[in-house]
Amino acid sequence: MWLIIAIAGIIFALIGRVKEFRDENFIVFKRISLLITALCSINFIYSAIIYNSYFTGGNWRMFLETMPGDSKNVLICIGLSIYVNFVPISIFRK
Repeated sequence: MWLIIAIAGIIFALIGRVKEFRDENFIVFKRISLLITALCSINFIYSAIIYNSYFTGGNWRMFLETMPGDSKNVLICIGLSIYVNFVPISIFRK
């Protein structure tokens, strides 16, 4: 479920980016995308805290292996959403 929500965050970021490129109102889409990204980040941190109570080592690889598979994908979507939201539009314009 959180993976679908994280993908929706990326979609809203891309819609906002397209509207920004066309000089239309894009603030609403970017805010929705950032809200979804924040919610997914909170969920990831909450999952990490829960699974960290069962994990006693200091190795990130072992830690990520104990977490659910969706959490890794959600973390990737969080990174993509942040990247799409904060890359300047001047890169895409000539």
